Amino acid sequence: MANVVELVDLLAAVTAELGAVTTLERAQDHDELTEGVADTPLLQVYPDAGTTVSKASTTDKLTFGFSDGTGVERTEELVIIADYFATARKHLGQDMGRLVAGIDAMREKLKEQNNDEEPFGLAGVQSFQWRWDRVTFEYGGVQYVAARFWLTFTVAA
Repeated sequence: MANVVELVDLLAAVTAELGAVTTLERAQDHDELTEGVADTPLLQVYPDAGTTVSKASTTDKLTFGFSDGTGVERTEELVIIADYFATARKHLGQDMGRLVAGIDAMREKLKEQNNDEEPFGLAGVQSFQWRWDRVTFEYGGVQYVAARFWLTFTVAA
């Protein structure tokens, strides 16, 4: 049986790895999220979506993935969001400078995971892909220059 990754473990691993980015002041896992943004740069990690995929097989041999003995290979795609709050909006040029530095640091940390046989230290992660978007968040009337990272993991189900 393939290594099954629990969502709580995946969230903790992403928070730990990305939380080590040197440009961050603080990282919050899904159960540590606060209603406001006290310190920036801040990273907030939480789940967004999941999809289970079943592939029927007429043979008892599966090279990749997980089979429950019925000839059905199951994988799950889990989408994790990591929001990077660079700074409160004050001066556009300086704000973007901080944001770009943070994005670059996050990109480097994510690229390191591609070099590992077990991305994020989890044996059950078969693959992952990521992308980011520049965003503006508003909390308590304050706008924050930020980036949203979308991490999609393929794991055994």
